Amino acid sequence: MNELDKYRTIYSSTSDRWQRYGHTNHGRHAMPLVAGCGSLLDVGCGYNEFAIACRAQGIAAMGVDFACPGADVIASAQALPFSDKRYDMVTAFDMLEHLRPEEVRPVLRELARVAERFVFSISYVPSVNKVEGEALHPTVRPEVWWIQRIAEAGGVVVKEGKYLTGTWKAEQAPPVAPGESC
Repeated sequence: MNELDKYRTIYSSTSDRWQRYGHTNHGRHAMPLVAGCGSLLDVGCGYNEFAIACRAQGIAAMGVDFACPGADVIASAQALPFSDKRYDMVTAFDMLEHLRPEEVRPVLRELARVAERFVFSISYVPSVNKVEGEALHPTVRPEVWWIQRIAEAGGVVVKEGKYLTGTWKAEQAPPVAPGESC
């Protein structure tokens, strides 16, 4: 089962098990890190709780998700429909570990393309949730691995509690070659 099919299954389910999935505002504790930001893109936003909270603070926030019907925009993180450096900040809260390993580099480069700064939280442990026996965290790696991948994409990483924050360098790394993986 591919990742998109997993999430289509979750979001179309009427099971009590999945009714709250995507409704958690994983970024709520990061509000001080985005305060004063003019524009923000929350990738993997689920039902958009973080973007809604940012808007209440006067931030022009947009939520994008590849499967959740509650997102402002439905799009793949590998091909975001936004111009270069459109946003001051990009956030991804407990989203990056949901990528397949071969998607990590291209997605990080895409996040660097659309924003100046970033705030990420990443789960470094397997997901307790499974769809048809398949885990929802296909890329479980230690923090140092993620920091290295972010740096390769042009990120200058600063650790802020549980968050990886920073800026993207002006000159980005070259695109991933076809077939290149982590």
